Amino acid sequence: MERVKADWGHELAGLERSPKSIAHALQNLPADKPPTVLEFRKIAWSMPAADMPAIEHTPASKKVIAAVLGGFTRDDTNKPDDGRNWARRIMSRVNDGEKLKIYSVNCAKKALRLA
Repeated sequence: MERVKADWGHELAGLERSPKSIAHALQNLPADKPPTVLEFRKIAWSMPAADMPAIEHTPASKKVIAAVLGGFTRDDTNKPDDGRNWARRIMSRVNDGEKLKIYSVNCAKKALRLA
């Protein structure tokens, strides 16, 4: 019985914040048999949207959202990668005098249509 209780507790985690959902599920149980935990959860979350409790936004959550969104900036200085930047890096290394494998250099030249 303890394992059954633990399973129900695991599957219904978070539902304790929505007593209306639990009440909805209890009022809409199947008539023919007791529900499984997954059936109960499905009934609980099938409550009409108008009856769902509103999500409260706290000032702390607004600060977190602002901080996260503030971290995203657009960088227009870089051109979009056309998939051949790897080849440009190889050729840059060759032009700087670095010795690389001929196969890598040939692949880079082919990709950049230099060969």
